[in-house]
Amino acid sequence: SHLEVFDIQQNKRILIYMDATHFEAPNWSVDGKFLLINSEGKLYKIDLNKKEKKFFDTGEGDKLNNDHGISPSGKYIALSHSDQPGVPFGAHDWKTSTVFIFSPAIGSLKAITQEGSFWHGWSPDERSIVYTGLRNQNFDIYISDIKGGPERRLTFHEGLDDGPEFSAD
Repeated sequence: SHLEVFDIQQNKRILIYMDATHFEAPNWSVDGKFLLINSEGKLYKIDLNKKEKKFFDTGEGDKLNNDHGISPSGKYIALSHSDQPGVPFGAHDWKTSTVFIFSPAIGSLKAITQEGSFWHGWSPDERSIVYTGLRNQNFDIYISDIKGGPERRLTFHEGLDDGPEFSAD
């Protein structure tokens, strides 16, 4: 895999990092100094100055899919993680992924969803997340408060509704 950024002012691609292993889903840090990527179920931090990869410990969150993201303040990270105890990464069922909030300061995971869910976006005020949820063999868009409470279904279409995100305002 190759990780590149595109410099719009110079109209050119810049190689940041490459590795023989598969990695995906780069997410910018709030300060723009690093990117988070996932590889083989774990998160890694890519320092943009040193151009090196370092393990980013998310505790029990070790069966991640490519859906993760840093909150607007940088205080939290939302993770889609397959919480199947005793089942190694690669042997787990990806549809069992649920959304967790990870606090690097505390080092703990907090479950937000209970069923098949795949994180996609933070609200600008950092109170809510949107995600794709698999319910009754159908993918729809949901929103949940990170402090708890019932999820709210936002779409009601048959098939795959995917990739929700908040606008900045």
